[in-house]
Formats: sequence, structure tokens, C-alpha cells
Amino acid sequence: MRDKIVPAVLGLAFIGAMVFSAVRAKAPHEAPLVVIQDEGKVDAGADASSVSDAAPVADAAQASVDAAEAGPPAVVKLLDRPLRITTLGLALAAPGTMVHDAVEAARDGGAPRASLEMEVTTVSTAQKLEARLVHGGADADGADVAILSLPDLVASAERLRALEPQAFMVVGFSQSTERFHPLGASPKIPPQGTDVKVHVPPGERLASREWTALFALDAAQVPLARVKLLAVDERPKDAQYVATTFLEKNEGEHVLSTVEAPGLVPYVAVATKGLLSSKEAVLRAFAEGWILGMQRSYVDAAGAAKRVIGKEGVVFSAASEGTGDLTAIVDQLGRISKVGLADEARYFGVPAKEGRRGPLAALASQMVEIFGEAGLTATPPTWELVDPKIVAHIAKDTPPSVEKLECARARKGPILVRRENDKAFDEAALQRKIESAALVFEGCALRVSLRAGEKGTTTFVESTRDKLGLSAAKLVVGKTPTQGSPAVVEAVPPAP
Repeated sequence: MRDKIVPAVLGLAFIGAMVFSAVRAKAPHEAPLVVIQDEGKVDAGADASSVSDAAPVADAAQASVDAAEAGPPAVVKLLDRPLRITTLGLALAAPGTMVHDAVEAARDGGAPRASLEMEVTTVSTAQKLEARLVHGGADADGADVAILSLPDLVASAERLRALEPQAFMVVGFSQSTERFHPLGASPKIPPQGTDVKVHVPPGERLASREWTALFALDAAQVPLARVKLLAVDERPKDAQYVATTFLEKNEGEHVLSTVEAPGLVPYVAVATKGLLSSKEAVLRAFAEGWILGMQRSYVDAAGAAKRVIGKEGVVFSAASEGTGDLTAIVDQLGRISKVGLADEARYFGVPAKEGRRGPLAALASQMVEIFGEAGLTATPPTWELVDPKIVAHIAKDTPPSVEKLECARARKGPILVRRENDKAFDEAALQRKIESAALVFEGCALRVSLRAGEKGTTTFVESTRDKLGLSAAKLVVGKTPTQGSPAVVEAVPPAP
């Protein structure tokens, strides 16, 4: 019996020794050894070289753990309700349908992200848009932001003066749409000393068409008090001119249009002065997102048009108006110029220069003056219609764009001639007109001729370039006979 037991015990002992040996041979656990004190410091008694070797491994391991535990980026909610945006027409709402996708695509990894819920309403008239601004965005029937043309803003400002609406972003310019031209045998330049009757059919773009006509007549030195704007459906028999669009068939050469004056009718985003002060961070986020949506709609205009027709991509309110044919909406989108962040900086005069306002502010100022002289408004706004602070912040690291001198109209003759009729030469007044004309005739040169002759003209042109920040190619010295006028300013194609 003992002969059998002893070999069995020895065998079991041998097996146990082999198992113990195998366990001892297993590689040790690779977790780093880092001793953390209460204040997060490595224990001074620990071996320095061991800690140094373990640190990179620990950092990598901790980063992996942090990433796994962090989940999606933190959300910073900017507003406890939707930001309500109202646009005049469907086309101006199209970028809003692309904002969400564009913002998500531009998101910077795990950086905290601003959450801004939007609700869009499209309306068919400026009056309905005004009513929504009056209600305010806290009301389901109201608006925080309105998107419309600058002429519509100027025409509405008198009725909304208690709200002090201000343009804080450009969303494009009207292109190849508004058109002002003579009827029948009427001359392109009306004779002095007579009333001028302009047919302005009611309907869409009324303020923009009125502005186009008045700008052209003011340049021709027609006293605007003698201009009669006839806003009736049927064309009066004694109408000499018509302010219409290229969408209607009209024969004859026009006096002025948004083909050769591509900066004449800007589209702007507007908010009340109070909202711009109290919700600046919200409007910054809106502006950044809307610009991204604009860029995406430029790449996929058909997609943006389909979304805005189908009320997709963003929440549309039940009050939204308008339906559209896909081809028509794409055509409308093609008649809105492309704008980027660097362009915003240039239009708003960012970075600010002492004694110099932005081109958009200059244009708004002239528009207010002309609307007043024509009797469309009775009192000018007592506040600035253009506020650059939103663009100044979002474009603080973006240099302003440089204007490309590529005039849309390649004819040799002047596009528009402005003769000053005042007997005395007012240098400051002429510089203000040149300041707005520089934006109106984006891509074209402005040629200035003074009664003082070439030397006096050169001195004036050089000082105006410095004051307004215009290039030598944009503002040039002319030798056009002034025919007794103290000054002549011509919009011309740039020199090759």
C-alpha cells in the first residue's frame, strides 16, 4: 500500500511545483506606478526615474479614460427659447435651412459648442415683417431678427423708431434684378426744371425699386421734391419712367440697374438696438452660423431651394407664407451675391479706423437723405442704422477682403455721370457721395473731374483716397469737361 501512496504524493508535489513555477513566470501587470498626493503631486519619496518613465504612459491612459467618459462635447445653451428669424420672401430664408449641417461640419472636435435653436418665418410683405419685429422674439408671433433689403429697413425705420432697428450683418446684394428706364420717347436724363413722373408698380421689391429710381435721378441732379412716384397697378399715360425689374419685359436701354450697380441694394440682418445690447452673444452665434449656411447654399443652391420649399432643415413656423417653383427659387438665389466673412469686415469698416465709417453705413446715410428729400420719409432716424459690433467680433481675426475691380458692364462709356449743380464746391459733401458710390459701383472705378483743373483734381482725389481708404485704381483723376459744374463723378470700367 505504502509502495503506491509514496509515488502518488511525490507526483502531486511535482505537479504543484510546475504550476507554481508557471505562475511566477507570468509577465507582471503593466499599470504605471504613480503616487498622487492630496494636491495632485507625485510623492517626493518615490523613485524619480520610475515616475518619469511612467508619466507618459499615465498621461496617455488618463487621456483615453477622459475621452471615453467625456461623451459628446459640452453644450452651452445661449437662449431658453428659439431665436426667431423672419425673412422677406423664401430665397432669403434658404441659408437657414443649411445652418445646422454647416455648423456641425465646421465643429472643432470636442470643443464646447453653442446650442442655438432657430425658428424661421417667411413673409410676403414688409408690413408683416414690421409687425413681427414689434411683437419681439419672446412672442410666438414675433421676431428677434429680420432679413430684408436695406431700402426696406430705411422705409420702415420711421414706423419702428421706438425699437431702433439696426443692420448688423450683410447677407448678400441684389444682382440683375431692379431696373429703372425711360418710357417711350423720354430722354435718359430728364430736362431740368420739370416734374418727373415715375411709375412704380405695387408689389415685391417696392422700396428697392423706388431707391433705384431715386438714386439715378439724384445723380442726374433732378430735384427729388419734383419726382412723383406713381405706385399704381395700371401705368399712367403721363408716366415718363418706370421702376421695375428684369423679371418683367421692358423695351429700351435702362438708365440704371443692379447689373452695373451691384452694391446698390444690400440685403441685411436686422435686430433692435436693445437686443443687440442684451443678447450680443446670441446674435454672434446666429451670424457665424448663418454665414456658414450661406456658404453651403452657394455650393448647393438646388438643395437649399428644395429645403426652403419643403420647409426642411430648420423649424418653420406655422405663419410662414409663400410657395415656390424650384426653378424660380434657384433663379432668385442666383440673383443674390455671395458674401463671406472677409467681405463683412470690409462692408462694416472692420477693423475700425478713426474718422472713417464703413461703406454700408455711408450707403445707409445717403439712402436716408434721399428718401427724405423725395418725401418717402418725414424724419430721419436719430440712431445709427448700421451697427458693426457683431461683425467686429466674429471677424476680429479675419482681414477685410480686397475689392476686385471687375466691372459687370464692359462698355467704354461711363455707366453713370453725376454732375454737382451747387455753385460752391463742398469737398466734404462730395466725399460722402463718393464714399457710398464706391460700394454702389462695386468692381467699377470712379473718375473725378473738378472745375479747379487737373492739379486741383489730383489734390482732391489723393486726399479722398487717404480719407476713405480707396485704392488708386478705384478712385482716379479725370479730365472730363465740367461744363460749369464744380465737380463731375463718373462710374466707369476700371483701367485694364
